Amino acid sequence: MCLDDWDFVWLIARIGEVVKRYGWVCQSYCLLGNHFHISVATPEPNLAKGMRILNGPYAQRFNRRYGRVGHVFQGRYGAELIRRHEHLLEVGRYIALNPVRAGLCSRPELWPWSSYRATIGLEEPPSWLAVDDLLAPFSAGPTPAALRYRAFVEDGLRALRAASKSAGSADLVPGHGRGPVADTSRTGSAGSATSG
Repeated sequence: MCLDDWDFVWLIARIGEVVKRYGWVCQSYCLLGNHFHISVATPEPNLAKGMRILNGPYAQRFNRRYGRVGHVFQGRYGAELIRRHEHLLEVGRYIALNPVRAGLCSRPELWPWSSYRATIGLEEPPSWLAVDDLLAPFSAGPTPAALRYRAFVEDGLRALRAASKSAGSADLVPGHGRGPVADTSRTGSAGSATSG
């Protein structure tokens, strides 16, 4: 799905265009080589339409660029409705840790194709990324929200490493055929998607 940096850059830009065009509120995203996760609130019931506009032109561009034909994405995107803020936080943490689970980096802030770096303040977020929505529950008290969110993700990273040692597998992505299948939740808030 993404074979080089240009593919990643183009897909992130395309996500931003679709988020703005359809009035979505994007809390987090992460792109890997063979799939991506995006957590969005969809004030209007337009998730399917937006995902079609996101995935279709990307697949056409990808096929033209690489001289390929046929499907780029394995199937229709997966989506899950999120009703509780606690679930949204877990989805945000899952998305941030996805490249670590896939063995692509040792820490989530080292993966450049994710919103996590912007969420914790290491880089400027794109205008369409709703960092404040994800950080809102962490804003009480004297410690900045981004530091509290980072600690929340670090807790997940420690749990991931402990599970990895006990399972003996570097690939613990739920539902991907190897390692334990725990929570198979995808992404979202009022509407969500995983493609790949």
